[in-house]
Amino acid sequence: MPRKYKNRHRGKKKSTEINKVIKKKLSKYTNYVNKNSIFHKHVEKLELGVVILPQLFDGIECKIIESTCKMQGAHIINDRHDDLNFNHQVWRIEKTQNEWKEIYDKAISTMEAVDTVYWKQLQNANHVHPEVEFIKYQVQKNAPLPSIEPHVDNASVITMVAMLSDRSKNEYDGGISCFENYTQKEMSSVANPNNNKNNIRRNNNNNINDILNNDDDNHNNELNKDDYGKREKNKIKFSIEELNMKSKKCREYKLNIGDAVFFRGELCEHWITPVSSGKRCILQIELCKYKNHH
Repeated sequence: MPRKYKNRHRGKKKSTEINKVIKKKLSKYTNYVNKNSIFHKHVEKLELGVVILPQLFDGIECKIIESTCKMQGAHIINDRHDDLNFNHQVWRIEKTQNEWKEIYDKAISTMEAVDTVYWKQLQNANHVHPEVEFIKYQVQKNAPLPSIEPHVDNASVITMVAMLSDRSKNEYDGGISCFENYTQKEMSSVANPNNNKNNIRRNNNNNINDILNNDDDNHNNELNKDDYGKREKNKIKFSIEELNMKSKKCREYKLNIGDAVFFRGELCEHWITPVSSGKRCILQIELCKYKNHH
C-alpha cells in the first residue's frame, strides 16, 4: 500500500484526530533521529549527504528480518538492468510485512523522520510506494565475488539500507558501503567532453531529475521500462579513469549488525565493494514516487 502524505480523509474531526496521531508518532522518531543520527556531508551538495543511525535494529530484529525471505509472500526477483554489473540475490518482501509489522513500521517511520530532519522531500510527494527487499551477498566457490557497481536507485526519494550480518563475528568481510563524494567539476575532468552521455545520472533518453520533477499521477501508468522501469546505473560504462577517481573520492562505511544508512537514492550514487568472504545480508527499503518502477 502506498504511504500518503496529504490529508485525504473525509470529515474535519476525523482528519484532525488522525493527523494528531501521525504527528505524535513522527515526533517520537524525529527526536530519536535528532539524538542518535550522524550526518556525513557531501563535499558539494546537501542533498547528497548520508545519514547513519548506529544500531537502529537489535540482534533479534535482524534475525527476524533475515527470515523474511522464507515467509509466505516473499519471492526472488531479477529486475536489475542488464548493463548494471552486480552479483547478489534479491527477495521482494512487501507481502510479508504483517509477519514483522512492528519492525516494518519502525523502519518506515524512521525513514520519514530522517527525511523530516534532513531533506524534507516526502512532504512534496502525494504518496510514495515502499519497495522492500532482502538482499544477500554470499561468497560461493568458483563464482565472482558478490558486489554491485556504482548506480542510483531510480525514483527513490529516500533509500534505507540496514545491515543484518555481524562483521565483528566475522560473518563477512569486505562489502563496504560507498557513496560519491566528488564534485561535478572533478567528474567532468575525467569524462569525455565530446560524449553527451557523460552525465552519471543520465540514461539514453531522460535525466532522472527531469523524471522526478514530473507529476507522478500523470506518469504512474506510463513508465517506459527501457528508460527507467528497471534499476539501472545509466546505461554507460565507466572508464578506468572514472572508476579510479571514484575509489579515491567517496565516503566509505563499514556497517555492523543493526546499523542503518539513509540517503537520497535517486540522486546519490552508491556501490558495494566486493564481499571477500562469508555472507552479507541487508534490508533495503526505497520510498518510490512510482509504483513498480523496476
